[in-house]
Amino acid sequence: MILELNEIVEGNVEYLDDIKFDNEVFLYIVRSPYPRAIIRSIVPPKNTSLFTHLKS
Repeated sequence: MILELNEIVEGNVEYLDDIKFDNEVFLYIVRSPYPRAIIRSIVPPKNTSLFTHLKS
């Protein structure tokens, strides 16, 4: 068996999702149900911690 395939089968391969960084930030993309609409404002829900980790 090829060496690379053996590592994959045994679970010894590191994927991009396995790499973690300090102060890592994730991006979420929300698509509008209205094509070519103009976004006038974005109001996050009050019960979410979406912006609590982003401090300047």
